Amino acid sequence: MNLTHLFKQVITVENPHNVIDSSGGPVSEKFNNVPSYTDVYASVQPISSSEKRNLAQRKIYTTHRIYVDQDVKVKSNSRILLAATGQKFRVTGYFNMAGQDRVWCIEAEETT
Repeated sequence: MNLTHLFKQVITVENPHNVIDSSGGPVSEKFNNVPSYTDVYASVQPISSSEKRNLAQRKIYTTHRIYVDQDVKVKSNSRILLAATGQKFRVTGYFNMAGQDRVWCIEAEETT
């Protein structure tokens, strides 16, 4: 069953790449501005302020949930760009809804 009709927004996913320093150790994750996934249909939903507060008490900084109908293999700290508004998000969590491989939920924090 195709669920694309439920997802009205378009996102781009950029996964960070590990950078190795001259001594062979990881330095930090960098983006090379090459999207991992483009033109992914999604539903971007802000979470409630009370839920945001509850998550922040546990040091989980999430402002939005982004639902997609394909596994975009995001990582913690992946970047998501919302095409229509230019909003940027940093991934804080990711899971397969109900284990059915039909809808995935990306938890994310809006960034500037």
